Amino acid sequence: MSSKTFIEVDLKAEQARIDSIQAKFLEVGTEEDELKYQTIIQSCREFNTTFHDDEFPLTDESIGKQLNKNIQEQLKQVKTLDYLPPHMRQPMMEFVNNAIKIQWARAEYDSFWFDYNHFHVYQNSYGNCGLVASLSAISAHNSLIKFLFRDFEISPYGVYQVKLCLDGEWKIIVIDDFIPSLGQVFNTTGCYAGVDNDMIWASLIEKALAKLHGSYDIQDGFCDKLALTVLTGIPAINLIIKTFSNKRDELWEILKDASAKKFPMVCANKVTGEIDRKDRRPDILTKPHFRHAFTIMTCFEFGSNRVLKIRNPWGHNGEYTFNGKWTTPDGSWEIYKNDTENCGYWEMIGSFWIDFDELFTYFFDVSISRYRDCWSEIRLNMAIGGLYDDSQKMIKISVSEECDVCVSAVKPKYHKQRYHTWISIHRSDPSNPEKIDQVMLCEPIDRISEDVHLPPGDYFMIVSNFYESSKKEERVVAIHSSRAVTAQFCTWNPNVLVNVYQNVVAEKGEEIPNEKEEGASIKKYSSDTFVIVMAENCTDDKYLHVDTRCSKVEKSWLSRGDVFNHHYEDVISPKSRQILILMYRYKWIDQKGFPMKISYYLSNKKKKFWRLNTVEHFPSIAPTDYVHQTVLMN
Repeated sequence: MSSKTFIEVDLKAEQARIDSIQAKFLEVGTEEDELKYQTIIQSCREFNTTFHDDEFPLTDESIGKQLNKNIQEQLKQVKTLDYLPPHMRQPMMEFVNNAIKIQWARAEYDSFWFDYNHFHVYQNSYGNCGLVASLSAISAHNSLIKFLFRDFEISPYGVYQVKLCLDGEWKIIVIDDFIPSLGQVFNTTGCYAGVDNDMIWASLIEKALAKLHGSYDIQDGFCDKLALTVLTGIPAINLIIKTFSNKRDELWEILKDASAKKFPMVCANKVTGEIDRKDRRPDILTKPHFRHAFTIMTCFEFGSNRVLKIRNPWGHNGEYTFNGKWTTPDGSWEIYKNDTENCGYWEMIGSFWIDFDELFTYFFDVSISRYRDCWSEIRLNMAIGGLYDDSQKMIKISVSEECDVCVSAVKPKYHKQRYHTWISIHRSDPSNPEKIDQVMLCEPIDRISEDVHLPPGDYFMIVSNFYESSKKEERVVAIHSSRAVTAQFCTWNPNVLVNVYQNVVAEKGEEIPNEKEEGASIKKYSSDTFVIVMAENCTDDKYLHVDTRCSKVEKSWLSRGDVFNHHYEDVISPKSRQILILMYRYKWIDQKGFPMKISYYLSNKKKKFWRLNTVEHFPSIAPTDYVHQTVLMN
């Protein structure tokens, strides 16, 4: 069987799995998870031994090829150790002289966690700066660290239960405490936490992630945006800094607001030359040859100055941080001489201040997780799109006291690809569920929505996909709320979906003027990321003919046609209206607006000629294109 055939078989099998999905709520942990953990503890007590995890054996395969390769590459460069920080050069020489190889050793730590050790997470010789910088960022949230572990203490049997969020769902991983080690020269090959390398929590998370993916290889170059998502369960927002070159104030307000709310933040430098992963020189920002992640600790204003405090996970001061506007060559902080009010920001090894404008010079992107300690969440798995067969559900959200809500929607196995999900939240008339009372939210999201304020009451949420809507897709949806809410699945029909989108355009859209055709109108509801266009025919006996031509928009998805066809023709019956097009665009791009040309006229003809055929819509509207169905107006 050819590789192409294998791919086709896999795609068919995956689609069959998605087609069979029945909506369900997701719980954090199961009785089986707890039974497994208790069985391990009981066995260790009975035999007076520590835990050895057979599911993730202490082998070279579990360590991974990349980690072993990294060490071998360092051996080859032993004669030129300038790329290593000074305190690591002598240990490396000892390592080479003694020919020590990576081996598994049980971690010996003094403690599990200390509240005052925020940001004290350090990267060793492995290239997992994205993960380590993210661990450093979340370490300021005690409640999150406690949530990630079943027991928040050193286990005498070396058994730990860790939670990580994969594809939007919390997974329970049981691990032992044997860590890849370089003998007595380095403590671990990955990361460690604590002022004196004395806390185990970070190394355990690192190992749980390795087990989840089969080896430590997954962490080499691990994306900081994904790391924040895995650790917090909140899809991280990624901001490309250069796209804010002409709107710097907007980026600053985003960062300042995130810092005030204590959102975990990570940034990564620009790569100005050919990538060389072995080059670890001190000019990491001024002449970078590899991508490196940093933790953003805080940002604030004093006077007319805007500054950020950034930390290198290597954890070295002086030449291994950055010499900029607010940091002198000897590593002291000029900011203290200019702003006594903020001297309370403590000294942290590896940290340095930069001016906001320097962010544009030296950094490529910023990732932000909108994690909030006191918020609640409800998670569910469901299918969306495709031909309606009652497996697609609507979610009823009951709010007992006013709160803020945001919704995340993750497409499993697509963390490296761009996709979007349309989310709507509305109130309905209790006596007529198809009658829409008030639309609270109706827009596409890139994994997570903005906050929506909901007064007490019952609301209905519809999760949709209008791009390639003929096939079902899977989503893991989370409802994050500032107050606890309840949710349940509801049966619905596509008429509700059409009514929601038509109502929001009718209420919030702007009319495109055309003085020639009284009784007909085109309305457009849009933002920076999306546009919805709707035609209304208010006449009693005329047919509204509409011609829509959309210009190409960078990184966009359309609800009709394909990449080659952005031309649409529709005929709308009397007293009816129709959504003509929905378009979504990736948020952080320079292009603005959704250029399109729309012309229309009224006629006695019900259909129009198109390539020798008489049709009402071109391209034709498929049975699964529910949002484009023509609806009779009340």
